[in-house]
Amino acid sequence: MASLWPGDFLCEISLFTGAPRSATIVARYNCIVLEIGKETVAGLFQRNQSFAETVADVIDARLRANAAKIDASKNTQQATPVATSSVFNAIKSFFKL
Repeated sequence: MASLWPGDFLCEISLFTGAPRSATIVARYNCIVLEIGKETVAGLFQRNQSFAETVADVIDARLRANAAKIDASKNTQQATPVATSSVFNAIKSFFKL
């Protein structure tokens, strides 16, 4: 569904909201992947709470893009609405911001 490039991140919904992982990742080429845990992210959010808003915006955009791709693959004319307004609230709740 998506191609990621150097500097991109993945599995963010699970990391940032605590939701179960919903995707499988397969690398086409050898790559180096870094794992960042909740404790590290919590520290970043505590020092810069606007970072949580930025992350929520990225998650919103990815959810919308994925929904559009799914709709396109079904040959539908109208995009399925994605209820992403609660992503930022989920992040705040998960990290107790």
